[in-house]
Amino acid sequence: MWQFLYLKVFRRLIWTDFYDRLKLVIALLVMVVIFTIVFYSYEEGVTIGDSLWAAYITLTTVGYGDFYAKTWQGRTVTVLITFFGIGCLAMLAGSLIENIMERRTRKMRGEGEFKGEGHIVIINAPSYDEVLELLNEIDSCREYVDYPKILVASSLPGSDQELPANMTKRVDAFVKGMPSSMETMERANLIKAKACILISDMSEPTLDDVNTMTAGIIEKNWPHVTTIVDCVRKDTIDNLDHFGIDGGVNSMSLQMGLLIQELKGPGTFNVYSQLSSNGWGQQIYIAPEPVSSWREALDDLTMGGLKKAALELGLPVTIMGICKDGSKKVDLNLSNDYTIGAGDKLIYMADKHFPWTSMAKEISGFCST
Repeated sequence: MWQFLYLKVFRRLIWTDFYDRLKLVIALLVMVVIFTIVFYSYEEGVTIGDSLWAAYITLTTVGYGDFYAKTWQGRTVTVLITFFGIGCLAMLAGSLIENIMERRTRKMRGEGEFKGEGHIVIINAPSYDEVLELLNEIDSCREYVDYPKILVASSLPGSDQELPANMTKRVDAFVKGMPSSMETMERANLIKAKACILISDMSEPTLDDVNTMTAGIIEKNWPHVTTIVDCVRKDTIDNLDHFGIDGGVNSMSLQMGLLIQELKGPGTFNVYSQLSSNGWGQQIYIAPEPVSSWREALDDLTMGGLKKAALELGLPVTIMGICKDGSKKVDLNLSNDYTIGAGDKLIYMADKHFPWTSMAKEISGFCST
């Protein structure tokens, strides 16, 4: 009962927040210093080190018995440090545990904010399985595995009020709020984000419009953030360019097209599974920079010549085609005599991004011979 009274008194006297924890630490240090001075001054045959050790074992109630007070001065300071010191120590430990639990609860409820940078923001959570699958793909990608992952959603599946423990372990922060709200975006620290992925919901096609608007707001305010939108409706893909959104995926069209491909050639899905997965095998990449950024003379650069150079140099890539001169138009399996334009970007298959710029000299030298 008296321990409870100590805690109550100390909470009322010196407890509010960080500065109160600092007061507790200072109070503990002062008591240790006073105990050490008194113990060293009045007890016989002890050193400063012995006195400090006695202060520690008394304050923490360890009580080994190797040093104990024999004089009335030493016993008095022992009683005082036991009476007040244990209360301060209990309050300090309790405050730290309370702070940890409070932060965990705030994270699970999405009440906090993220102050880091270089993170990937995932917007919306139609189901936990979808979010977990997306997180698995991000973690399987060499380029993004070390980036912090932030989940932003106005609501959770099943009307949950808190993020489940298995999800809390997978994301670095959860921000609950309307994704299109500037207040929510600021809490997610989008100004310092690396990328933003907006997930749609097959059961709610109108979410496409909200996602497009949200991605458009992000592009307008923070154009350095790469925005990718998952779209249920095909017409949404056509509208993304109007808002300056970097890219999108129409899951329905992809699914239907793949079904017919599988019909024409059973096993096609296995090929697609490897190319679309970041966890194993080969993936398809588009070079971030046009060919002109790593090769000045383009008059004699043909698709066949570039493929031959890649083969002879043993480059770990398979050149598949190009993204046409600054647009999103894709041309695959071009003829060998096709002359590659200055603004064309290469489409290639590899197990990771290939550094075309650093290999420019070797490739250009081979193509010129």
